[in-house]
Amino acid sequence: GNLLPKQQGAPLSVTGGNRNYCAPEWASYAGPEPGRPRQPVDAGYDMWALGCLLSELATLKLVPNRMMSYRPLAADAAALTEVRNDMAVVHQGLFADLGLQLLCLDPDDRISADQARRLFDSLQQRVGSSVHTPKDEKF
Repeated sequence: GNLLPKQQGAPLSVTGGNRNYCAPEWASYAGPEPGRPRQPVDAGYDMWALGCLLSELATLKLVPNRMMSYRPLAADAAALTEVRNDMAVVHQGLFADLGLQLLCLDPDDRISADQARRLFDSLQQRVGSSVHTPKDEKF
């Protein structure tokens, strides 16, 4: 899990969790290497995890079940391609754009929480009022 930082604005440190959902910027190693500091956990890391969860909800396939080993989705090109292809097909591709933007390998190109919220809002408009998204709450 994540440990909360002791100071406001300090980065979180990852001490556990599931490697299958690890963001690409963390996927290449399990811990700090000599001369290579650990990347801070930020919102981009969470957006990658949201993409993994969205893919599972949309396709009804668990990310770990797509892979032959216990490694991050970001490090398994075949599994990541399968996820992206499935997202393009299920529900007439309704979640494909959002999934691609959340599961972007480059953290600088990955969408923010605000951008994800706007995409969720546009999806809600496409499917009608059967989906409830509180407008007065912030992401």
